[in-house]
Amino acid sequence: MNDGKHMSIAKAKPYFIERAKELEWMCTHGTPWVFLCTAALLDLLASMVTNECQNNGENFCHYKKEEECRRHRKNKNSRLQRGGGCRYQNFVKEYMPMAYSDFSYNDTDDNAKDLPRRMWNILRCGVIHNFSLTPGYRGEQDGLEAETETDIRRTIVLCHRKEVERKGWWHLCAYSVAERNAALFIAEDFVEDLRNVIVHIFAKAERDQELKRNIERWLKSHPPIAGGV
Repeated sequence: MNDGKHMSIAKAKPYFIERAKELEWMCTHGTPWVFLCTAALLDLLASMVTNECQNNGENFCHYKKEEECRRHRKNKNSRLQRGGGCRYQNFVKEYMPMAYSDFSYNDTDDNAKDLPRRMWNILRCGVIHNFSLTPGYRGEQDGLEAETETDIRRTIVLCHRKEVERKGWWHLCAYSVAERNAALFIAEDFVEDLRNVIVHIFAKAERDQELKRNIERWLKSHPPIAGGV
């Protein structure tokens, strides 16, 4: 039953681990829904550890010392700024395995290691909002950044383990398709990484009071939904 009551941090850890187990079950069925659910879980975790979601003011970005965040705070119309992209990307860099931040696209651009931005752009703005790998750009007339050539050229390919094991591919390997450079995401490995991140977050919260407060405040203002029969 969903009664709108907030969840304690003690109950939150097993709750989110159970949600990750459900994603493992979804992987066995080869359903595309697992990609939407993993993308949504990642976005939720990124919001929860900072107790922040959308940009509600000048100080929305938790990582105020980073040059990229300072630059985007100056531009309130920036799509990255308005959608919480700094929060999301810094979560990937801080909590996800280093392989995500170290991944390098197969092109010659200087900033080839921008997978955290691609993940926000494609998984959050594409898969969550549109159930598609194509983000829902509204265009400059809405005060948002238009799609760039780099956005078009770099993408993410989603698949299940059975699809790639016979071809010798692996999670987060570089992949090229239709003249576009891609990072290959294998559902089973992505789910495992998120499950490990959940365990790490709640273990860290036992000794990090700021993180604990952020999680408690998030759970109070955004009570997780529950299942039932």
